[in-house]
Amino acid sequence: MMATMIDTHRLVKRLAGKGRFTEEEAAEFADALNEALADSIITKSDLAAAVAEMKHYSVVTTLTIVLGIGIVQTGVIGGLLLKLIH
Repeated sequence: MMATMIDTHRLVKRLAGKGRFTEEEAAEFADALNEALADSIITKSDLAAAVAEMKHYSVVTTLTIVLGIGIVQTGVIGGLLLKLIH
């Protein structure tokens, strides 16, 4: 079951109370509006998941850079030592 983004009961009563919609039409409209909003509103859990994923990629990227620099440094130092020996 999806979370309710709007107070559908209140909206149905308001629309039906104005006499422009039957209660059934107002309920259908409120459900459709709620469904449309549900696809475009970010929840706290959505945001938490995105932040966790970004943290993961940040750590992976940092480790990749550090390891890459370490490998390059090892190659440079090794090359200089070989040059000194020969």
